[in-house]
Amino acid sequence: REPIVFTSDGAQSPEVAQSQEIPEGFFEVTVNDVQTLAQNLKQKVSLLDGPLMTRSHREALEAAKLQQYERATVRVQFPSRVSLQAFFNPFETVGALYEFVRQSLGDASTKFELYTTPPKRALKD
Repeated sequence: REPIVFTSDGAQSPEVAQSQEIPEGFFEVTVNDVQTLAQNLKQKVSLLDGPLMTRSHREALEAAKLQQYERATVRVQFPSRVSLQAFFNPFETVGALYEFVRQSLGDASTKFELYTTPPKRALKD
């Protein structure tokens, strides 16, 4: 996994970081987000209108597309502004990510939630 721990430049004390919480409105979908989603949907629909393929041909195309990525870089940022970076195989599950973070915390009983932004979307274990 090659874990790397680092702090962001200009790191602030935890008290200052907590006082600068990101407002919930930051994670709401904007007009620009909707336009991007609509464009992506159009692309998917155009693929459905394409030529018919057998299941094995579709699976072969999917496998070829996934093999172009050797690894995925994932960064987890903690409230203390410390970041943990690791590399994952693109075929690994979110459960593997949760397990990695849990082991990195040292205390397995610590509760945490992983999510992507923007928009804020929780990742299920």
